[in-house]
Amino acid sequence: MTTTFENLTKQEITKKLKELYERLQIEFGFYTDDIEIVLSERLNSRMGSVQYLYVFDGSDIVGIKDIKVTMALNSLSQFGWERFEKTFRHEVAHIINALKGGRGHDKRFKRICLAIGGSMNPTMAGYSFSECATQEYLKTETKYEYICPKCHLVITRAKRMAQKILTNPRRICPTCGTSIILFEERMLK
Repeated sequence: MTTTFENLTKQEITKKLKELYERLQIEFGFYTDDIEIVLSERLNSRMGSVQYLYVFDGSDIVGIKDIKVTMALNSLSQFGWERFEKTFRHEVAHIINALKGGRGHDKRFKRICLAIGGSMNPTMAGYSFSECATQEYLKTETKYEYICPKCHLVITRAKRMAQKILTNPRRICPTCGTSIILFEERMLK
């Protein structure tokens, strides 16, 4: 028997999230067909995401189906269960908002997210929803460095710069004005 949520197996984590989802359905009075919860070891750019298809009756949205919530498993070990659960609640807020005809991070979504205990980044939350703002984000691994040959400024990136940026003579070093075409690219790993 494990004592912390961080030591649970994938199956145990999925079960806990499904139980939470069922409690939220009862508490907030919404219903959907069963959802698929995926724990991803590859999701590195965000802590969670949700996908679903809208169900239409003519031109009216009458529901959603094929709901899939993907959670970044590394966020659990990086931030712990509480933060992981708040991200899951954020994704559930998207589901509730979609059921009410909303999309994205609109005001209704923000109200729902706050009500169900989800989290948002401070920019998204703004002043009105600052109670659920967080600064805890996944740390992306630096894989590339770009070095200015003149002033030796180092720009680090998780992904390689696009070719159209690297070959654009109007892109310049913010410190000395040297064209980015002359920068040295170094892959770190």
